Amino acid sequence: MLQWVTAINVRGAEVQGQEAEVVGFVYHDPARPLDGFIVVRHVIICCAADGSGVGLPVVWAGGAKLPVDSWVRVRGRLGTALIDGRPEPALLADTVEPVPRPANPYLYA
Repeated sequence: MLQWVTAINVRGAEVQGQEAEVVGFVYHDPARPLDGFIVVRHVIICCAADGSGVGLPVVWAGGAKLPVDSWVRVRGRLGTALIDGRPEPALLADTVEPVPRPANPYLYA
């Protein structure tokens, strides 16, 4: 997931339409509703104290009903979605499947 978020931020339109697969936990942001959810992972650069969350909006019908903090694997294509009236990079999901929490849930940069 970290690679896709970085690619979107750095290369923008170049990655539109590319296939992507990410694993993360479900988060719903009440301030930014969308027809889906945000898939999130915690990223550590040096140590736990510098950890932060990295999220990618996922457009998937019914995604708003997924339980918060449940782990999923999302497969789809990178595109855009209207979130709070603005177009934002998003993963347009073809499939979303539940997965167990990884033994190590952190990503390292």
